[in-house]
Amino acid sequence: YKSGNLGGFRSLSNYKVVSPDTDSEFRVTTERLDMDVRGIKTISGIDLGVTTNGTQTLQVALDYRFDKTRGFATTSYFNVNKEGFVVIPVSGVEFRIRIKSDEFTDINLDNIRVHWTLSDKRSTRGVYAS
Repeated sequence: YKSGNLGGFRSLSNYKVVSPDTDSEFRVTTERLDMDVRGIKTISGIDLGVTTNGTQTLQVALDYRFDKTRGFATTSYFNVNKEGFVVIPVSGVEFRIRIKSDEFTDINLDNIRVHWTLSDKRSTRGVYAS
């Protein structure tokens, strides 16, 4: 079991915010994530470091793929609980995290923590191999 933290979003290189002037929905999509391991991984959940005013419904979906020459498939959106956690079991080699809310105001996203395990250990040496 591993847990990777995408950090405090100090630069725009890890994510993008999509919000045209006429859109009241909050949406964030991360860049491609492979956890620095090219083998197959299984994400078990996403932990959001987020504060809201309590009226928004936050949801998370995952884009995933097994082959970098193919397009991403996308899971359904799942509701985030009051603690900022959502269970989305999905396997792949590369992922993107999608976060959305019906309201754009009063959302402060500090970090994203990905809970994952390495499923494919064929090319791995060292601590993962045991």
